[in-house]
Amino acid sequence: MFTGAHFLRRKQQGLAGVAILVIAAALISTMVLGPIATNALRSAKEVSFTDALYIADVSDKVRAFYESNLASFDNAVAPTLGEAALIKAANIAPRANLRVVPSNRLAGPVVQYRRIAIWLAPAGVADTSAFNADTGVFTPAPGVVATVVDGQAIQGLAYDRAFKRMQYLASLLQRRFQTKFQSDPLRTVTVNHFRPVSGTCATILDDIPCIDVMTPFATAANWTTLLGMSTAEINATQGPWNTPIQISNLAQSNTAAPPYTMALALATPWGTSINVSAVQPIN
Repeated sequence: MFTGAHFLRRKQQGLAGVAILVIAAALISTMVLGPIATNALRSAKEVSFTDALYIADVSDKVRAFYESNLASFDNAVAPTLGEAALIKAANIAPRANLRVVPSNRLAGPVVQYRRIAIWLAPAGVADTSAFNADTGVFTPAPGVVATVVDGQAIQGLAYDRAFKRMQYLASLLQRRFQTKFQSDPLRTVTVNHFRPVSGTCATILDDIPCIDVMTPFATAANWTTLLGMSTAEINATQGPWNTPIQISNLAQSNTAAPPYTMALALATPWGTSINVSAVQPIN
């Protein structure tokens, strides 16, 4: 005959057995499903990493295309390059969900430029990413792999290179003026050494000729003789937008009274001009 205590022991043994089975099942599930979950997580990370690499490559190609086409990309009269045309022109390997969207031309304090938003639209859901072509502001959807190529930095560097080059040319002209002034026994400050000393356009070998209208620097005078410039230096007076630095010692120049000036100018693609003047040194 079973006593109450004996029945209780049998019941506890049964519950213990069930618990062991549950724990065993959980362990088996962990051993079987754990690697599947880990592999799924790893796969998701790999896809994300692959997307990031792809977007980085697209960004590099867009930037390289921008830098190689500074003049045409932001030309004042050229239409905005469309998305499909930009992908093709930049030699990008397309993907179905790739977006490469340029803004309209934007005006900064110094340069005009475009921003290009690059992203992979999410699969299977609506893409809520937003890009304002008039402001260049891009707001990617949550979890979207994206970047923006900023043309302001690209055009800004080109502008800086052009400006420094023009300042260098102005410094050569100013140094020449100073040398000519110091070699003059009378050291007359009213002589304009940016133009022929005769006061007319009749020149001697060491005179800067009359350059009455803006003329490409490279062909305006014999700068090898006048400034000691090498052929490479003279050829480097082509601006970053494939337009020449222009020079004149009459147009946009002060020839009326000291300090005399000589003008340098360079047109930008968006229709403005960089202007630098060589100024007579006054000691």
